[in-house]
Amino acid sequence: MNHSEINNLLAAVFLNKIHMLKTSRKYIMNIKNKKIILIIGVLFILVLSFGIFSANMIASGEGQEDTSTIAFISNRDGNEEIYLMSSDGSDQHRLTNTPKDEESPMWSPDGSRIAYVLRQERWNCDLWLMDAGGTGAEPLVTGPANDFACSWSPDGRSLVFASNRDGDLEIYIVNTLDGQITQLTENTGIIDELPSWSPDGKFIAFTTDRDRDWEIYKMSADGTEPVRLTRSPGEDIMPKWSPDGSQIAFVSGRDGNMEIYIMSSDGEDIRRITRNAVVDYRPCWSPDGRQIAFVSIRNENSDIYVMDADGSHITRLTTHTAEDTRPDWR
Repeated sequence: MNHSEINNLLAAVFLNKIHMLKTSRKYIMNIKNKKIILIIGVLFILVLSFGIFSANMIASGEGQEDTSTIAFISNRDGNEEIYLMSSDGSDQHRLTNTPKDEESPMWSPDGSRIAYVLRQERWNCDLWLMDAGGTGAEPLVTGPANDFACSWSPDGRSLVFASNRDGDLEIYIVNTLDGQITQLTENTGIIDELPSWSPDGKFIAFTTDRDRDWEIYKMSADGTEPVRLTRSPGEDIMPKWSPDGSQIAFVSGRDGNMEIYIMSSDGEDIRRITRNAVVDYRPCWSPDGRQIAFVSIRNENSDIYVMDADGSHITRLTTHTAEDTRPDWR
């Protein structure tokens, strides 16, 4: 029920009460002091006004506590580890503590788990899962290859990821329950990477150089029917679906500098939303689709920022002298 419907309902209740007061002679005759009627009327109007105000606040999202959390990577304590912070940048704390580097945290759709990359060696990365509180870490995809850049399916049962396990960098899906791996792309001498699963589960957007230029494609979730979305002489990379699936945020160098853009899910209506002399990259949407977190080196250091989805109201969230990157929002 939207706020207009709530207002109409409350108004109808108020009018009904007025009608009851007017038509119920027995009730009125039993009231000996007219001042009581006046007091009751005033109190009822105050309660009604408060109800309408509260309904408007709830419908607009105002007055509600923001409990969303951003996971990110930082090397502020030596090596790269996973940290968490509130969406306003407060309560920054370390989640993992291992001698190896963790990278690319990704919240599961229900927020109960985090998928991430554990770097074993320089050219060897595995996919791991852990509980949202940092416990229960266990390997999901292992081996001598580079397995990285994962994205959850909407039902939380699978992860799409990039890997060079068969020589070329291709896109795969792994079942999080039994570990079964399915290859989606197979293009000799071509790089397919940085996949992002659509909220409805039907499509996967990804970055590829199959046209001898870095562009963004989308394909069906089974790897069929690839469609080119961007056509630019500059690099178009790092696609991220909006929560409602209508838009894709991405990074492009089409205007001479790596900036963040938004396009509709069919590749139309491309709009640049950051304008800065340095690199802005790795966009991720807030759960309600109203904001975008991203990484920028505009203060001579990689930090995480947040802005409205139209590029306005940019706020810096991390200010540490270390490198803070790879945000993902729950």
